[in-house]
Amino acid sequence: MGKSVSADRRQKNSLQGIWHTSNDFLRSGDKASYDRLRNVFVLYASKFIDDLDSTRDKDRLFKAELCREIGRFDRCVELLDCKQFPDNMKSFVDKVKQAALRKDRALFKVFEPQKK
Repeated sequence: MGKSVSADRRQKNSLQGIWHTSNDFLRSGDKASYDRLRNVFVLYASKFIDDLDSTRDKDRLFKAELCREIGRFDRCVELLDCKQFPDNMKSFVDKVKQAALRKDRALFKVFEPQKK
């Protein structure tokens, strides 16, 4: 029997925590901490990618972005091209795909802050 839903959720939450923390170090300019955590992130992400459900749009996009960030650019593009995404996801999908085609792992801003 497979893992329980709560175990899958905990694993996904753990990966997202590592991912966000490493990205926060990079955004803040703490390159040394980013480099140390980056290796952990790449190892963890590599194991986790195959567990994501490519039939669900959000998981497929999450999987593609993970592939891009760890340098699996061809797999990223393949995931993004295999079927259409909903309109509300297309802008982000296009940004991720263009970055993958450039073989660019760098962070980029997904959403512009709302002006008040």
